[in-house]
Amino acid sequence: MRSRIKYGVVFVAALIFFHIIGYALRTISENRTLETRVYRDKLQKIEKGIDADVIILGDSRSLGISTDLDISQQPEVYNLSAPGMAGTYPMVYIYEKYLDSNTAPKVVVFSADLSHFKNERAVFKSEKNEVSYPTMYDLFYASRYYSLSDILSDHIFWADPVLAVKILYKKASLKGSYIHFKRAIPEGQFYDDEHGVGFFRKDRRWEWTDRNTEEGSKQFAVSPSGDKDFTRLLESAKATDTKVLVWLPPLPSKFMEVRDKADVYTEYEAYLSELQRLYPGTLRVSTEPISVPDDWLIDWQHYNRWAGERVSKEFLGPVIQEFLNEVEGSFN
Repeated sequence: MRSRIKYGVVFVAALIFFHIIGYALRTISENRTLETRVYRDKLQKIEKGIDADVIILGDSRSLGISTDLDISQQPEVYNLSAPGMAGTYPMVYIYEKYLDSNTAPKVVVFSADLSHFKNERAVFKSEKNEVSYPTMYDLFYASRYYSLSDILSDHIFWADPVLAVKILYKKASLKGSYIHFKRAIPEGQFYDDEHGVGFFRKDRRWEWTDRNTEEGSKQFAVSPSGDKDFTRLLESAKATDTKVLVWLPPLPSKFMEVRDKADVYTEYEAYLSELQRLYPGTLRVSTEPISVPDDWLIDWQHYNRWAGERVSKEFLGPVIQEFLNEVEGSFN
């Protein structure tokens, strides 16, 4: 009996200790960087309600695209892009979260690089894992952005001991911890929570590396989950009469040259053409590669603030206007 009481006391003490650490980390995270803010703030905002005409889905590159399209009928636009969106699944997942609390938009701009289609959606690799993918994705972001107390208070965490160990390991081995975030906060970051637009900042000019050449030369491929999740987005859009526009955000000219040389786009366009055949009234594709000067970007894939505004007005806006003219659509 005493042994049980002893272990019980130790367990409660350990739980309190972890909660104290968690809340300390949460306090530190109040000074969180752009990446930390985006995911939490966007989930909170969409739960309160946005009801935009146009939703932009994408990764950290698309996060910098302005919502001011500068077209004849300026719609209500919200940028639902977020950092760390590896694969089609996280974009579909956050869009489904959006639909839980908002009416379906008229247009979804899938503004993501073609490389996302080949990424598998599983975060924790396991042959035997009964936890659903959304839960896995929730906990993946919990490991990166949520305090330890948030994680420990989630009943799902305690329901699967194997997953619990993995999420704690993920948290412990995380390169971008809250303390690291606080030490690395650069000045001049920008995040507009009203429209979901955010920009990173780097003071030094970026240079082309062999890694960029390697990335640009990778052939297009579609993973089973990449196709399944994107198809789920199309099915959802079809059910709500929402139009999906697949659009490639601009990249630096040298990167585009590498891709052209490797003939990366042929298979990508063939894949989307087949989807257009299956979803003729839902899917529109605008995948003409667009290159921009190096000084538009802070590295090989993220726009600076003024470039994000130009990308929206000079490239994305006209595409959406043309799309509306074709479908005789209106935001009024």
